[in-house]
Amino acid sequence: MLGEDDDTAELASRALVRIGPALAPRAIGLAGNAAPRVRARLVRVIGRLSAPEVAPFLLLAAEDADPKTRRNALGELGRVRSQGAEDTLLRAWESETSAPVLKTIASSLGKMGSPRALEALRARAPSAGPAADDPELVKKVARATQMLARDAGRLESGAIDAAGAAKEPIDVVFFCRPGLQLFLAEELGASWRARVARPGEVSAVLEGALARVHSARLATHMGFPLAEEPAEVGVAEAVARALTSPAARAIFSTFTRGRPRFRLAWDDGSHKRALVWQIADIVSSRAPELLNDPRESTWEAVVRVEGDATSSRVRVVLVPRALEDMRFSYRVAEVPAASHPTIAAALARLGGVKQGDVVWDPFVGSGLELIERARLGPYAELIGSDLDDRAIEAARQNLSKARVKARLELADALALVPRAVSLILTNPPMGRRVQKQGELVPFLERFVMHAAEVLRPGGRFVWVSPRGALTRARAKSCGLVLDRAHALTMGAFEAEIQLFHAPARRG
Repeated sequence: MLGEDDDTAELASRALVRIGPALAPRAIGLAGNAAPRVRARLVRVIGRLSAPEVAPFLLLAAEDADPKTRRNALGELGRVRSQGAEDTLLRAWESETSAPVLKTIASSLGKMGSPRALEALRARAPSAGPAADDPELVKKVARATQMLARDAGRLESGAIDAAGAAKEPIDVVFFCRPGLQLFLAEELGASWRARVARPGEVSAVLEGALARVHSARLATHMGFPLAEEPAEVGVAEAVARALTSPAARAIFSTFTRGRPRFRLAWDDGSHKRALVWQIADIVSSRAPELLNDPRESTWEAVVRVEGDATSSRVRVVLVPRALEDMRFSYRVAEVPAASHPTIAAALARLGGVKQGDVVWDPFVGSGLELIERARLGPYAELIGSDLDDRAIEAARQNLSKARVKARLELADALALVPRAVSLILTNPPMGRRVQKQGELVPFLERFVMHAAEVLRPGGRFVWVSPRGALTRARAKSCGLVLDRAHALTMGAFEAEIQLFHAPARRG
């Protein structure tokens, strides 16, 4: 079957490879007397078998008189990486003149990770002869050179410099859960010149050290926006212009210790691998000090193409990937579907601080809301309850790590009646977490009614509701007054952050 048409041979090759290492001796024995067409295909099968006989066979096959067999063996040597493989590939790189064979050798050398391979590719680039006119070969050599330079760059230490500070105030953008942007802008305040840019983004100005960005507890991460480039020049060219601009180079040099390494990411979640290689080629030629490294990068360049068919532009944001974030280091224990710490921080800020607060989280989960409230200011008592003993234990561990004291109870939120509660602060169970409570809608309504009964006059109730209109109506019917309501994206569904207060006098 290996001697038949390409499709049949490919199916046969896959079936043979699935047999595994035990096939190697038999396949190697057959290869010596096989016709060139079959021998060449057997080489590819053998190269994919993890057996000790494979590497010596490939080294011999790399000297085969049949060009196709030789090329396949040189290609598999890059995968095997055995002793002697690099020497064989380097000799072939010097002696071969066929563009297809040179492409294979370049790809294999790119996987070696050796300074010798890098030097060889740079020393004998296909700049003369028939091979020089093959654009695909030029591309293969450039890609292999990039891979080798990337591996060499990993030997250099590099890190984000949290103490780095620009000489002048510099524009930054903070990212958060869509729906928290207004709260995040309020948290940052005038000192950051913060303003909402779009859902999930807040523009600000950084003065001083980069470490200051961790004062924003509602942000998931931050980045440095670069000047937009017109998409008419091509996305690859636009991104490369942004990354090699004076502004980008200043950011890299100011906030990086060692050589800057970056990876490309697309705002829409796509990969665009061919485009990534194209951008990396251009950047490498214009700014050799910048190393494209998707695996061990210190920076992530997030690309967004905006606009319409008549006028579009490319936006690049440089996000420091290796910036150590200790904001939520107290989170040492988790439970399924517990609050994200930035949401817990938002709820705590919205609830505010009043002297003598008695705070109750009826669905305490891993305890993040209580910890974030404790960070904001004084209180009289913190109370957390949950039906799940695993949640109580997780909350206990996190509270201990945060050095926050709270009273934890294994109890039903609809039955427990803590005394003198002035702030109910919680992210209630949704989806699977509601199974112990019954159906979602009746459960939410019952809890809103219970919260209205528990709150003392003037008390506040802040939470995330997956049924915003329903719980607003129910709260109103119970005498609670709505102060704020904001849509919030919870990943797979939309919810609403709500803040109510109980009137100072009931009735």
